Amino acid sequence: MRRYCNTKWLLVVFALLAVPFSYAQTHQMEAGYPDTTNCHQLELRQEVSWTKKLPAGFDIGIEEELREVLYNPNEDPAAFFSKSYTTLNLGYKMLALQSPNTGYKYGLKLDLGYTLKFNAYSLQKALDKEYSGALAANECLQHRPYVSLSGSVNFGQWKLSLKETYRVNFRLVPGMVADKWNPAISVAEKNPHLMELKSRLRADYSLLGKPIKLFCYGEATATLNEPDCPWTDSEGQALYGGQYLRSAKASVGVRWRIDQMNALSFSYVYYFKQDRDININGKNSSSKQNVELTMERVHTHAIVIAYEINQ
Repeated sequence: MRRYCNTKWLLVVFALLAVPFSYAQTHQMEAGYPDTTNCHQLELRQEVSWTKKLPAGFDIGIEEELREVLYNPNEDPAAFFSKSYTTLNLGYKMLALQSPNTGYKYGLKLDLGYTLKFNAYSLQKALDKEYSGALAANECLQHRPYVSLSGSVNFGQWKLSLKETYRVNFRLVPGMVADKWNPAISVAEKNPHLMELKSRLRADYSLLGKPIKLFCYGEATATLNEPDCPWTDSEGQALYGGQYLRSAKASVGVRWRIDQMNALSFSYVYYFKQDRDININGKNSSSKQNVELTMERVHTHAIVIAYEINQ
């Protein structure tokens, strides 16, 4: 019976990983993109986090993440520092109970936080275009307030959890920076307040008698407020717009609890992301805006090293 249960949950784990991979392989479902680029890159991600428990079920935390591209054949140089993420978080444990019949433990947690994203790659591109000041900041900085709700169940050596995160990505509006930008067109080209919903399903397995935990998760992120695209291209064909699945992620890893306060984890992440880019290039001979809709797809294979301090 025990072997059967373990086999059943292993199938659940493989299903978690299969969903993002299946999406990444079938992402051609969106029509209407005249120009699509695909890129594969290798990345190293380093994370450090600190969490402090507070009375009444609250906790606070801070996390810093650095991402470095180790190899991208489409860039010169092929290796470069890419991004950093600084996150502040306030958590509240809303529910923590155990079933007297099964012994299962159930949890429900609410998190509020803010992430500052710095994109060094975009900053370099902006400087290459001779942007400065607010224009350059608009290209490389994003402010990301978020709220998330996560539920979990523990049984035996297993823990399953589902986390839903609502996130807003704030940007400066280019049209408010310089006269050469048209505000209406700029907002259409780059949504200054992009709203997203991120869903993560995760499974953890603790080894008996050892401070080792194996884990995996699948994750998908969808847009919530992308503008519809009523324009047509130069040939009069309607361009696709509206909401779309922006990214998919799958990961497997191992976590080592060094002591009661410190932990170290190593994992592999496959991350697929697609960005829709609307380019409006003035007007054509018919006094209509020239609009091009392109899709950039990036497949990232990342090694993640994460160090945790829990007090």
